[in-house]
Amino acid sequence: MARPETSDLVLVYGTLRKGQPLHGRLKSGPLEYLGKATIRARLYDLGEYPGAVPSKSKKETVEGELYRMLDSAEQIRRLDTVEGCDTEHPERSLFVRSIVEAETEDGEDVDTWVYFLAKEPENGRRIESGRYQGTGTPVRDAGGMREP
Repeated sequence: MARPETSDLVLVYGTLRKGQPLHGRLKSGPLEYLGKATIRARLYDLGEYPGAVPSKSKKETVEGELYRMLDSAEQIRRLDTVEGCDTEHPERSLFVRSIVEAETEDGEDVDTWVYFLAKEPENGRRIESGRYQGTGTPVRDAGGMREP
């Protein structure tokens, strides 16, 4: 079955999660926290932030927080900036945005936006658990802004 072209859901797995340095960027627009969810992907620690790469394997999962965006067009535009996602020139992007299937805590499958690394990382430590614990220090988002 083909994926939809848009969604009002977004799954965040790294520095945009609650308690992480860039969560304030996520909260800048109206949204509703729906709970935890998992996607099929491999997760890497890249130093100041993590990055995920899509996977087809059911054994490779990444846990994140699922949100419903109440103004999805504006929030996606803001998140694209934070994630360094240039939809006009994806070859220049650090992250690319895709709609994938996520499984909620209740076992429901939903289609959600996720920001994936534009390519498999050359450096970085694989996070086998699929859960990013965070750096605990301020990080620079891909758009060049530093979270206080």
